[in-house]
Amino acid sequence: MSDSGIKAFVITMIVAGVCATTLGTTHHLVKNRIKRNQFIAESRALLSVLGFKNLSADELEGILKTSVRKTQRKTGVFWETGTGKGSIYAVPMKGRGLWGPVEGFLSLNHDLTVIKDFMITKQEETPGLGAEIESEAFYRRIRGRKVRTSASSNEVIFKIARGKAANNNEIDGITGATESCRGTQEMVISAIKRALEMKNVQN
Repeated sequence: MSDSGIKAFVITMIVAGVCATTLGTTHHLVKNRIKRNQFIAESRALLSVLGFKNLSADELEGILKTSVRKTQRKTGVFWETGTGKGSIYAVPMKGRGLWGPVEGFLSLNHDLTVIKDFMITKQEETPGLGAEIESEAFYRRIRGRKVRTSASSNEVIFKIARGKAANNNEIDGITGATESCRGTQEMVISAIKRALEMKNVQN
């Protein structure tokens, strides 16, 4: 191989090495940025259902450290803010809609009888139909909903109607989204039952 050929080969190898290093570094930075964005999005949703709205990314971490208590149990995890009758409990929700997984957070009042807030963070439902479970209009139907007759009852009362609600134990459904609503209903009931189990262990 001539001197010029050797030089070209060496230069090619150096360039290839630099490119590989640059790509590796970029991938690492992008991966970390994605993780950071996911953490911010989930923290914002969690804090929102706990009553902390419109926080900046910097404020999120401070509130999580100073104003929210996290408890891990064998059956799951819950977060709490406030004290006494002003306490609010939040639990993660995981379920399945028509097309894929549905996830979010649900918060309850101090004795777990009323839904304080509700937010979907992940869903793959049909736009304009099942995807409306992530809309503010749907959230409003769920907020303030009484889900137990008393603090001593373990029966969860929550139903999404097929259309208009027929009684006080139901909320209006979403037209054309029966499976999405059914999946959401099951997810909410499961989250509340899990919260009750963990709260009973705590007490």
